[in-house]
Amino acid sequence: MPSIPMLLAAAIAVSLTGCLSTESCLPDEELFVVDEIVTEKDITVMVQRWGLSDSSALECEEVCQYIYEETTGWVIDTVGTCALSVTDAGGTVECEGDGVESDC
Repeated sequence: MPSIPMLLAAAIAVSLTGCLSTESCLPDEELFVVDEIVTEKDITVMVQRWGLSDSSALECEEVCQYIYEETTGWVIDTVGTCALSVTDAGGTVECEGDGVESDC
């Protein structure tokens, strides 16, 4: 029968050899629909983060990704449809497509 120190050593070795990569990870997927208000604060963050001059330079799929990630923590794989209506004061984004879990 193995001794307790040997069992502990084996348990530690197993825990240290866990998956070190997400290469074989199969993240959860979902069909998503976003129909959200885009706030003035959201617009300001996106314009500054992406180095844009103002809200007119925002692209629908980028805004969709930003809102989807903020509300779910997931990322977009593909966007099927997208409609954006924004000004510097805010607006709306409507989009749908396939999303995937960002952390596996």
